[in-house]
Amino acid sequence: METILIRPKSKDQIKVFEEMAKALKLSFEVKGDSPYNPEFASMVKQADKDFKNVGEKIKLDDIWK
Repeated sequence: METILIRPKSKDQIKVFEEMAKALKLSFEVKGDSPYNPEFASMVKQADKDFKNVGEKIKLDDIWK
């Protein structure tokens, strides 16, 4: 079969096309285009998780004591 690419401009348009495909019993796949390298994005997400799970926080005033 052929492939049709549709480039919606909003999340509402994505929902409309998904519902239309479901109603027509078509298989579809939603892919998000990211300008970032997946490996880099994974490292950033991991760093964010690590930052949130810091074991001990030190006040700025206490650093030089």
